[in-house]
Amino acid sequence: MPNVFEDDSHRFYFFSNETAEQPRVHVDRDNVSATFALQPVALITNSGYNPEELRRLETFLFENQQRLREKWNRFHV
Repeated sequence: MPNVFEDDSHRFYFFSNETAEQPRVHVDRDNVSATFALQPVALITNSGYNPEELRRLETFLFENQQRLREKWNRFHV
């Protein structure tokens, strides 16, 4: 599972076996995680993030949506 982005507290990554599914990115921090669809950016699952954190993550993903889709396509082709 390749990391797409990493900052001081979050790891953004894809799973290689998700090729038949809608493009998505997984986000982990400590013991919490979430999964977001990439087009349109939307929360799929959440395990522990509070609403404020989810909004920040969603904004970040929306702002980087094109780059994430390009990385998804390169990885899954």
